[in-house]
Parts: sequence; C-alpha cells; structure tokens
Amino acid sequence: MAFDFDFASLIFSQETRRLRIETNLDDGHLLLRRLHCVEGVSQLFRLDLDLLSPNGEIKPQDIVGDKVGVIVQPDNEPKRFFLWLCEKLSIRGTGETRALCL
Repeated sequence: MAFDFDFASLIFSQETRRLRIETNLDDGHLLLRRLHCVEGVSQLFRLDLDLLSPNGEIKPQDIVGDKVGVIVQPDNEPKRFFLWLCEKLSIRGTGETRALCL
C-alpha cells in the first residue's frame, strides 16, 4: 500500500500553533520557531524571530521590505498581533538544516 502525501506540509502547518507568522510567501514556507519581543512605554517594539523552512530557495529579497505579521496566542489570554516591515533576514545553514532569522 502506498500513501501519497507531502510530509513537509504536515510538519510546517501553523494551524494549531500558538505562534504564527504571515508573510507574502505562500503558507507552509515558514514556521515560527522562536520569538523574542522587547516593548516599552513610548518606544517602538522590537521583534527577533527564528524561523524554519522546508524551502531552500528563500532569499532575503523575498521578505526584506515587505509586511510581516505575527500572531501570538497564549493560554487563557487574548491574541496579540504584531505587524511591521521586515528590515533584515539572515540565513543560517544549508539544505535541511537551514534556518532563517528576521
């Protein structure tokens, strides 16, 4: 018996995750692994994201300068939404060990 399914699409699904990212890329290209946020009174917020991707073809110009949205949904608390323009993208590793940082 043979099964025909895309294993990467199962792993990189954001549907049930508490941290989600929205970009101009198609769904399933990025998975938010870690979020570090700094907020302050009368200050701009700063977000640092660690992302994973099964797509080894993503380049900085695919995201830098575009809108990025993050949804944070903690237990028993309301959702938080962050929206900003991506300033930089760094890529670590190659192939299956590739990680992206915004």
